[in-house]
Amino acid sequence: MTDGAPLLIIVNFIPPYDAEMASLLGAPRYTRLRFRYQSKYAPTITRVSSLLNRSGTVALRDRVTGWFMPLRTFRTVSARLVGDVIYLTVEVDETAALAPELQARDSQTTQFNELVLRAIGSYSNEGNTDLLNLILHESGDIYRLLQAWKDASNIDEVTSWGNVVRLIDFHFPGLDLDFFKIVGLRNPAGTYVDISRRDGIYGYPVIPGNEYSLEVLQRTYTGRSGDSSVSSARYVELSALHDDVQLRQDSQPILGKYDILTFWIHVSERATRAPKQTLLSVVRPGYNQRYGVELPLLVRRRRFLLVVRSLLVVLFFVALGAYVAPEAVQKTLQALPIDQLGNRVSKAAIEKSALVLMLLSANASGFTRWLADHTKVG
Repeated sequence: MTDGAPLLIIVNFIPPYDAEMASLLGAPRYTRLRFRYQSKYAPTITRVSSLLNRSGTVALRDRVTGWFMPLRTFRTVSARLVGDVIYLTVEVDETAALAPELQARDSQTTQFNELVLRAIGSYSNEGNTDLLNLILHESGDIYRLLQAWKDASNIDEVTSWGNVVRLIDFHFPGLDLDFFKIVGLRNPAGTYVDISRRDGIYGYPVIPGNEYSLEVLQRTYTGRSGDSSVSSARYVELSALHDDVQLRQDSQPILGKYDILTFWIHVSERATRAPKQTLLSVVRPGYNQRYGVELPLLVRRRRFLLVVRSLLVVLFFVALGAYVAPEAVQKTLQALPIDQLGNRVSKAAIEKSALVLMLLSANASGFTRWLADHTKVG
């Protein structure tokens, strides 16, 4: 069954994919992430194009025991084969709504494992061996199961993330890994900003001149008992890839097993409407490791400012016309019911006034900067 069938993507819990799994769980909804698999690990996929525009589920596999647990749902937005490698870009959706109670959670994972084994079919899932079927179409039972859990649980994404991370720690004792979760971006009023879409890109809408706070949950497991400090240096870093975005503090250390970190982001008054990429990363220098997610900021203008800027641009072109053809302005003034107004205003005065209006309106509207950006040579 492939026509409209959901996908199942399986990630083995082995380095370096364990860090990718932390990024997968930490990203906000609609964030784009990429998977890469050699085609030999997707033997049932006869056409890579069949993977496009499909909903699906990501499952984590314990390579030692062959046990599976659900992580998150997704939708594919890109699928291509380059050489013998399949590249999949997905937009992540909801985190698996696992129950906090151990007995209920065991029942959920037992049912999930039964469905995954049924989807894998005749491919061997013995422990300490590679599973040779990591991307596959499934009947839809797995995807519907996760939707049913979500509908029945009424828990939010942060709580779901916490339950999934706790199950990972429970199943993999002694784990040394830093998890994170993007809680959200708050505007100056303290309200969370909803992720929106523009030109096919999802991101946080922001307004120039405003300052925003990005909240990040952090949870670390080091396998140490009786000591809440981490075992080696690591920190959370926020990078801005555009001059229009300034950060009050670009990194914060991870000091304990759990924390909530806040990064302050200022959007320049002159920020253009192009998406501004920011990158949130967990950095572990002792392991020479860095992983995280891209967080686009979608710059929007206030409607009032858009109207004002539009009027200023119109004023610029009107003034330009007056500067080029002052005689036409004189004739217009002569036609007005004001005695000899056209004769009192000279062409030189019209040109000077038009030039001043052009300069003022161009600078106030940002038209001068736009023109400079679009006429650069070299």
